[in-house]
Amino acid sequence: MKLRYQNLGPRVAVVAFMLALVAPGIAVALSGPVRATVAAVIQDPSTWPAQSNRLRAATPLWNNAVSGYSTMLYRLGTSSNDGFGVIGRDRWMFLGDIQNANFAQALGRRTYTKEEIDLWALQVGQEQQWLETRGIPMLFVVGPAKWEVYKDKMPRWSDGQIGEHIFDQVLDAHPELPLVDLRQTLVDGRSTADTYSALNSHWTDYGALVGWTEIAKRLQEALPGSPPMFVPKATGVHTIDTGNEFESTMGIRAPNPWTVPDLDEPLPSYETVQQDGTTSTTSGTQVTSLLDLPRTTKNPAAGNHLTALVLRDSMGDAISPYLQASFGTLVQVRHNIDDPAQTPNVQALVDLVHPDVVVYEMAERHFNSGLVDPGAWLTANRYDQASTEGESSWVEAEPAAATIDVRGSLSLTSSAALSWTPTGEGEQLLRLSLLADAPGQLVVTAGDGTSQVLRVARDSNVLFAALPAGSGGTATLSIGAGSGGMHLTSATVRAAQ
Repeated sequence: MKLRYQNLGPRVAVVAFMLALVAPGIAVALSGPVRATVAAVIQDPSTWPAQSNRLRAATPLWNNAVSGYSTMLYRLGTSSNDGFGVIGRDRWMFLGDIQNANFAQALGRRTYTKEEIDLWALQVGQEQQWLETRGIPMLFVVGPAKWEVYKDKMPRWSDGQIGEHIFDQVLDAHPELPLVDLRQTLVDGRSTADTYSALNSHWTDYGALVGWTEIAKRLQEALPGSPPMFVPKATGVHTIDTGNEFESTMGIRAPNPWTVPDLDEPLPSYETVQQDGTTSTTSGTQVTSLLDLPRTTKNPAAGNHLTALVLRDSMGDAISPYLQASFGTLVQVRHNIDDPAQTPNVQALVDLVHPDVVVYEMAERHFNSGLVDPGAWLTANRYDQASTEGESSWVEAEPAAATIDVRGSLSLTSSAALSWTPTGEGEQLLRLSLLADAPGQLVVTAGDGTSQVLRVARDSNVLFAALPAGSGGTATLSIGAGSGGMHLTSATVRAAQ
């Protein structure tokens, strides 16, 4: 018996060790969030990476176990999940391919075909033309990826393996586009302090000031004669610990030195416009984050009555204080290039905002998504160039003056039929204004039976459709499957030139 008790201790230790290993799995399996996760993944298996990350965050025992494991590997110089983050030299992390094929772009393995290059350039070029017709300059700022500015921090195994990047493909093929390339500017800024950090994909506060200084020059060129943009100088740089975006995605718990400029002049306070039209005074240092969008601000201290429409992503967070200080009125909207269904209708935004300048700010990794409306901008420009002689129109608020007859109702269960007297037998160009409850699609069917599908954004839309020659003076509008409610407010038809 004594011998048996002597052997019992090691056995108990082994059993306890095995239970410790499986405890996190048991805790997760019995937790409430696991059922929702399983249901979501069964419905769409591609959501597993995101769903598993949410489940981990909602399960403290698993979260702490994963964080400990990921942090240990990080300190040893390796990544626990290359899909979320790839580790480079000196423990600098780069977003993996789950985020917009980021690392495939870094290596030059995700590139554009000639068709993709031309489609991307077509949309930007046609949008620039449409804005110029209205006297509005446009800038397209590409927020450089960290792997462009810190090539020396990429993994050693990537040396000699990096190919051409999409940004360079587009610049080489279409140098005429209004693209702002900040890569060398951010590299040069490193001579003073880090412009990016080890555990974040965005530029630091200091890097944002470096980038903004160049953006402001380009804005000044685009708006000749306007008062100067607000461009403070850095009298020094201090470092804080913040901005570790890999803790939430991978569980890495480690300090992330973040450079902040000491400015030679304070950022002026501004007014934030609330949804009801009232305003509240906001500190000039207050950042407008991606989650705050859309947002309108007004700043009398800017010394101008200029209005800027800025379509942006999270790279715009750190430059938002300088934009808010530089324009009398600033409208910031999320561009959603990486989520095409949520992309706003820019033609309608321009009609509502009447900007003096339109600025895109796009993180470089979003090249992976492409752009969604090249055909829409092409048709919009053709409408501008079409003859206004014999133009037919209908405006909901002024039905008595209409020269287009609108029958039926544009709803989820019915169609709206438009008829008018066409000018000649050639192609006709249709312009529509409508309000939508949600993103969706509008189907436009010409008199000859041919149909085209137009992308509809939430809220205000200005849409354009080309009706084939010989299709007569009729068109039918219907809401695409899966779309929300829509309300037509105006329609105009012109004969193509």
